[in-house]
This record gives sequence, structure tokens and C-alpha cells, in this order.
Amino acid sequence: MPDRAGPLLRTVAGGFDRNLSYVFGCPATGTGALVDAGIRLDDVLAAFAETGLRPEILLVTHSHGDHLSEAAEFLRHTSARVFAFDEGVGARLGIRSFTPLADGSSIDVGHERVEALHTPGHSPDSACFRWDRILFSGDTLFVGRTGRTVSPGSSTRRLYASVQRLKDLDPATVLHPGHDYGATPTSTLADELLANPFLQAPSEDEFVRTMERYEASRRRG
Repeated sequence: MPDRAGPLLRTVAGGFDRNLSYVFGCPATGTGALVDAGIRLDDVLAAFAETGLRPEILLVTHSHGDHLSEAAEFLRHTSARVFAFDEGVGARLGIRSFTPLADGSSIDVGHERVEALHTPGHSPDSACFRWDRILFSGDTLFVGRTGRTVSPGSSTRRLYASVQRLKDLDPATVLHPGHDYGATPTSTLADELLANPFLQAPSEDEFVRTMERYEASRRRG
């Protein structure tokens, strides 16, 4: 992980279900970005203040309510531009400064460049944002498992394809997921390849069976 990420990356925890949002940005220009707006405004603005960054960009990993619950409030207090794969997000939030994303889109955060990866499965608009060797993975990939596929529009087989794509990233990539569901809040792709049963599934059908076993274990619990 690059040294510059240390003082310019903050994790903000809270929300409905151990949500994790992230503040990061460019030291040269002071441009700051927020990944998901699921944490109360005071905590998010405090994270921006700690870094000295201005809240100018909101990156949406997907449009489920727990990741957008504070978006309207955040946008009322900032002039942030919103980037998402779901074109309906802008209309729902009542904003004009909305940019729809395409797979592989580059987003300039000051002099920093972020790549938007369309990773459907958990939801049709699910995204990961790659910043150098940091991956903001939303609900596509958690520490120890993937996101679930129980919501309208979700697909286990589409999630499998998305996960295969993430497996090809640099193993040193540091995973920053949308929820604190694992043994640790973050992990590396290398560690997940060794320990995450979903990433170890040798085929699409086995990935589906792994998901079915996981859902069955939740029902038993």
C-alpha cells in the first residue's frame, strides 16, 4: 500500500449493520472523496477534517439503502459530485451533479486516479473502486466471504464472474469492504485467496453450492 494512503485514508464505521465508509483523497490538491454515505454526517465530516481534504466526490458502491442512507444529508452540506453505476441514484437524491459510470471509468480525485469496476451479483449496479493497490469492494467482496445474493436483481452466477475478475488483481491489493463482517476490518487479496472459501471455489457451480451452504448455515443459526 502506498505511503501516501496512510494520512489520507480514513475508515468511518457505523450505519445500519457494521457499515464501513471511507474518506480518501489527493494531498496536492486537497480534493477528497467519500466511498458510500451510510454513516452519520458528523462522523464523516470529522474524517474529512482529520485529513484536511475537501468533500468533493461521493462514490457509490451500490444503491442499497444502507449505503445511501446519509447521502441526501451529505449532499446538503457539500457540493460533492456523485458517481454510480445506477443512473437512478441521481434522480432519487434530487441532484444534478451526477455522473453515471461505465466499467473501467476513471475518476480523477485531484491528481489521484480511481478506476470504477462494475462487479454485479450482489446487486445489478454493484461496483468496486480501485485506487492504486487499494480496493473499495462494497458488498461484492468481504473479509472471509462475498456479498449475499438474496435481494431483487441479485445473481450468484453474475457474482461469481465478478469475483473471478477481482482474483486477477495484484495479490498485494488491500481490501476495504462495505461492512465489517470478517475477523478483521481489512485484508489483502493474497490472504483472501488463501482463506476465503468463495474465492477458492474451483468452478461456477461450486461457487453456487458454496453460497447455498452459507445461506443454509444462516438459517440454522
